[in-house]
Parts: sequence; structure tokens; C-alpha cells
Amino acid sequence: MLVQKSVASHSALFQNLGGGRFREITATSGVGRKASSVGCIFADTLNRGRLDLFVSTDSWLSGANYTEPELLKQGHTVEPNILYLNDGAGRYAPVAAPVLALKTLGHDMIAEDLDHDGLIDLYVGVDAESGNKWATSKGGNPLYTRPDGKTWVEQAADWGIKQEANCVCVPAVDFDNDGDLDLLLVNFYSNVVLYRNETNNKQWLRVKAVGTKSNPDGIGAKGRVCAGDRLVGFRQVQSGAGYGRSSPLEVHFGLGKSVAAGYRVEVLFGGTNVRVVREGVEPGRRVVVRETE
Repeated sequence: MLVQKSVASHSALFQNLGGGRFREITATSGVGRKASSVGCIFADTLNRGRLDLFVSTDSWLSGANYTEPELLKQGHTVEPNILYLNDGAGRYAPVAAPVLALKTLGHDMIAEDLDHDGLIDLYVGVDAESGNKWATSKGGNPLYTRPDGKTWVEQAADWGIKQEANCVCVPAVDFDNDGDLDLLLVNFYSNVVLYRNETNNKQWLRVKAVGTKSNPDGIGAKGRVCAGDRLVGFRQVQSGAGYGRSSPLEVHFGLGKSVAAGYRVEVLFGGTNVRVVREGVEPGRRVVVRETE
């Protein structure tokens, strides 16, 4: 498990060594920029079995009403939100996608497959209501998807979720238990907003890991879904990610357009390294995997 936090305006990354011990790996990881980072989330954005890192940034210092040159003159940095790709060898590299690099008053974010196309989507809660007038987040919360499977585009207005408010918390949970993830927007100064996801198909799996020797909530467990030899998705159970919220204690997979009749579900429990495998799992199901199976 890796943990990122902001220390004295510098982002820092710590590796969990177990036994209550951590080791700072900022210098070698490539994520140690000077910025007012707010939220961060680890997710496998490319379905490679590696956890990439997305970081939201309060680029305008909680609404300080200055231009970027004025802030720089005062000695502040004005950094954008950023997505880092994990190279699998302990280093992260920024993704060269200008559409992701908004200079916002960014807070919470989610990294989930909202439309079940098999690819992670990114949704960011920003202070677009009381924020600095020079920030690039005007118009509401951005949603980043990849309709062609490769190129990130912003589609929040097309999806009907470009809410404009002082949004600080964005849980993504299947509130109506129909298989797709809904969005709850928690806003300062205005009402909470719930968006119902109308994807409404069977191109999904939900996996709940239950530990026995490991923790019962399955926190830290790694889940994989495969169709034959192809990795469909990789997730890790997290108790808290983003900013100001907890996370659902199960993982959600979109299966893409080519849905198979049966999938292999694997769960690796972090406390014991016990691997449990289920074969022939049909799509559109919630699967409970116990460590003692």
C-alpha cells in the first residue's frame, strides 16, 4: 500500500513496509512536486495491473483572488491537477494530456468505470462557485473519459453531471443497487446533489472481499477480473481515497463491450497473501469472496 500526502507544500509518497513502519520514497518515485495538493487516489487507469495516481490541486490557494503571475511573484506555485502513470518499477510519470491539467480549486475526485466500457473514468469536484475568476475550472465539475479507448476528453456536460457549485466531496456508490455507480455531490453553501447513473446494463461485476485472518473489511485486498488470459480490471479495496470521504468497501468493475459468459475473479488478501480464485463468474453479479475459501 502506498500513501501520498502534502507535507509543507511538497507532495510526499510513503511506502508501507508493514508492522506500522513507513519509508519515504518521494525522491525516487517522481511525484514530489511543490503544490497545494488536496486529494489523491490510486487506480489502474490502463488495465495493466498497476495503480496509477491522480492528484487534485488547490491551485488558487482556497480562492485567493490573484492572477497566476501575481501568485508566482508572491512565491506561490500554481500547479494543475495531475495524473501519474505507474511504470511498475517504483516510478511515476505525468500523463501528457492537457485536458486533465486544469488549474482549479480541486477537491475530491473519483476514478471508476461509470459507463461499464472497461476503462476508468475520472470525475473531479471543484470549487467553481466561489473560486478565483482566473481558474480554469469555470463551468462545473469535469468528467474525463476515453470514447476511443485512448484519448482523454472532457464530457461532463454531455453526461449531464457538470454541476457548478462549491463541491468538496464526491462519493461514487450504487445507491439504487442496479449495478452502476451513482454520484453524490456534497457542496458547501448549497444542497447535496444525487445523480442517478442510467447505464443500466449487465456489463459489470462487484467484488466484496471478506477477511478472516486479514481484516474483515478486506481493506488492502487486491482484486482482478480476467476473461481468459486477458486482464479486464484491477482494483484495490481502499478505506479512504480522494478527499473528505470514505470509500465503499468493495470494488466495482466495468466489463467493456465484449462481455464474456464467465470470468475469473481473483482476490489477494494483503494481510496473509492468501489468493482466492473463482472461475466461471457470470456478469452482472455481486461476488463475496472469503479468505477462508
